[in-house]
Amino acid sequence: MGTKYIENTGKNAVYIGGKLIPPGEGRDIPLAYLPPEYHDVVAAPGADLPPSLDELLAELLAKGVAKIVPDLPGLKLEALDRMAELEGESATPRKTLQTAIDAERLRRANATLEDEAAANAKRLLEEAEAHLAAAIDSLDHESDVAKHPDLEAAVTEARARVAALQPA
Repeated sequence: MGTKYIENTGKNAVYIGGKLIPPGEGRDIPLAYLPPEYHDVVAAPGADLPPSLDELLAELLAKGVAKIVPDLPGLKLEALDRMAELEGESATPRKTLQTAIDAERLRRANATLEDEAAANAKRLLEEAEAHLAAAIDSLDHESDVAKHPDLEAAVTEARARVAALQPA
């Protein structure tokens, strides 16, 4: 059985756990004999845990639709999906909120598609530019472009068009 050191900082002697402790002195008291006010405060399990997603969403859903909609873009997809579930399960689901959640999902999907399309277009443009540049260089090395002014102008024009294709 453990003990706890208790010190008397008061002016009078005190009895704690059946032991007399004079002022300015201390004693080791068995834990079983300590009164509740001398026990170390132990936090209840889970007391310091952050709120769950459902708790946070319930707090957000308690607000009006006008206050919820501006917060939708800041939510992760998991939270957005769970919010839609919770709103759908409520006694009176708000159609305007469900529409706003669906619109946010659509906006995110569209942004993802646009990003993928832009990346694909950039890749294709770079490939085309590399092929054109190689063809122009090949043409430039295989023939004596300087002897043919029309051919030299065509090569210069092709190089300018390739340079214009470069993404900004």
